[in-house]
Amino acid sequence: MENMAGTLPASAVAIVDDDAPGLYCLTNGALVTAAAATASPEVARLGQGSTVRVLEVRRLADAQRVRGRIENPPGWISLLDLSDGFRWVERLEPLPVRVPAAVPGVVAGSQGHGLRCQGLLRSLRIHIGFAVAILAFAGELCEHPHGLFSMFSMAMGQVELRRRYGQALLVDWSWEGLLYRGPAGEPNLWNAFFRQPAELQMGRAELLGALRQKQYHQTTSSDAVYGGFSGVVQDYGAISPAKAAHGRELCRRSFVLQGAFEARIQAVASVLLGGGHRWLAVHVRQTDKGCEASANLELSEENVATRVVAQCGAWGLDAVFLCSDSAALKANKSL
Repeated sequence: MENMAGTLPASAVAIVDDDAPGLYCLTNGALVTAAAATASPEVARLGQGSTVRVLEVRRLADAQRVRGRIENPPGWISLLDLSDGFRWVERLEPLPVRVPAAVPGVVAGSQGHGLRCQGLLRSLRIHIGFAVAILAFAGELCEHPHGLFSMFSMAMGQVELRRRYGQALLVDWSWEGLLYRGPAGEPNLWNAFFRQPAELQMGRAELLGALRQKQYHQTTSSDAVYGGFSGVVQDYGAISPAKAAHGRELCRRSFVLQGAFEARIQAVASVLLGGGHRWLAVHVRQTDKGCEASANLELSEENVATRVVAQCGAWGLDAVFLCSDSAALKANKSL
């Protein structure tokens, strides 16, 4: 425990290389406390999107936190949870280290507008002077592979963050360690599903010009997740109606399906969802959700059937489109 002056035993103080003093943006709301200890008195609260200048960084081993002393309002905020990698901030300027001339793992290719990011680029961070940000899923951030919903939530968060700084976003889902892979001839899975947000925002000619002039930076950051994993991780709660509405508008503005992919979806939908019915879409994932939503594993077939019937009655629906990895649930004749 530390005193109000913020002094700590020498053994508890360390400078963290990835969180040096500098300018940061809050990707999640944060409490400002009087001292470095997390239990010290609260002095203010900062919302998502706030910009702060960090003057000092400390690692608190006992509290499993990396903490930063900020300039305004004076006090301390959490930068990183060492227990699970959750971050409250994203750096807005390069780290005070020399970036090597050649960074292993980045190679040029013919896909993804001539760029294919495969390595973990920990020394390359956000720089607000660049026109384009490239979000690459790579390295240790994806050793535990994310599902498509989590990956898409990260892309949504990055689109929102980049627009705040006047940047466009390219998404790279080509790393071989990802759970899902692109089809033959398209290593970047994002390009198989969607047009690039940067192309929609800037136009193809302007985007290619920015890439040729190297007006881009790359990040593997997973800090800016739309909704903060609410609706994904059980303890984070459900997606609020307001957040859902804002997310739908963000998707309409920033994400467009590739024409060929959209045509395939329409063809399948006409077969599976025809007949003039009003459909309820239900997705129940159980077999691999123990670490994120253990309550899913406790759902019985009767629980799901009861909830589905009640929801259809409330919304005036007469058909159900069920997706699940549970063979027993899909075979339930009451659905």
